[in-house]
Amino acid sequence: MIHNFGNPGDGFAPDAQPWDLCIVGAGAAGLALAAQFLDTPWRVLVLESGLSDPDAFGNELNVLDSVGMRHDGWRDGRVRSFGGTTRAWGGQRRPTYECNCQHGNHALTQIEPPSATSG
Repeated sequence: MIHNFGNPGDGFAPDAQPWDLCIVGAGAAGLALAAQFLDTPWRVLVLESGLSDPDAFGNELNVLDSVGMRHDGWRDGRVRSFGGTTRAWGGQRRPTYECNCQHGNHALTQIEPPSATSG
């Protein structure tokens, strides 16, 4: 289900429910991680700062003052909406090097869902 927290009349109260996992960001990574918990007993909450479609309000959340070296990625490389930056670019192809495939050279770890007997 998708709930807009700006619409309190829909009866959804996320703070009144217990959650096993909170994922911040409904971009490619956040949604892929959330999908791993479908059909499990885990109660997963995905938070997204934007709406279902990009809008001016969400874009204003990206405004910042950059100190030091120029960096335009805050403006050109971010989309505050469901799907995140996947809405703004088609991806890129990068070569895979042997060192990328070595054991332990990754950031993801296996997360096991709770067993039926755990509290």
